[in-house]
Amino acid sequence: MDELREELYSLIGRTVILFQRYEHTFKFLLIRSLIVGTADTLKENFDVRSQKIQKKSLGQLVALFNNEIVKFEDNTDFEDSDIDNTQFKFRVSIIFDSFSKDEIDSKYKTLVDERNFVIHHLISELTPGDASSYRSMLTKLSAINHKFEVDLKNILNLNNALANAYQQVLEFNNAE
Repeated sequence: MDELREELYSLIGRTVILFQRYEHTFKFLLIRSLIVGTADTLKENFDVRSQKIQKKSLGQLVALFNNEIVKFEDNTDFEDSDIDNTQFKFRVSIIFDSFSKDEIDSKYKTLVDERNFVIHHLISELTPGDASSYRSMLTKLSAINHKFEVDLKNILNLNNALANAYQQVLEFNNAE
């Protein structure tokens, strides 16, 4: 029984860390997905955006991610009539052509719902000292982890690409 309990506690910890990794990754992506300002205000604007986003919950981050980054058509047309203006605006979007908006919304709603279950409701479904309750929760948490670990890898790849692009923007801004 002790071994089963320890296995469950370990899986709960891994699941919580998985959700924290999502939260951290969404924050990183959102902070860097929009860089706006003049050469003199880019850093300050970045810091302000960073502070605002750092305070968001996973549900709020998912909504921002879906509204600000996820796109379903290529709208990269822009006006170049103001090409001499020194205002910079870098916007990062992901264009999904193999998923619908409803599918993306559903996937990340499920992420938030599963996170809320683990953080707020898991204890109400767990009977302390009951081996069958522990086994049932192990099965449920294993399924949650499996479902979201693959997607996290994809988001982390995007995160790395954005980090590289962001570094290039900083280097460009600092070049004189």
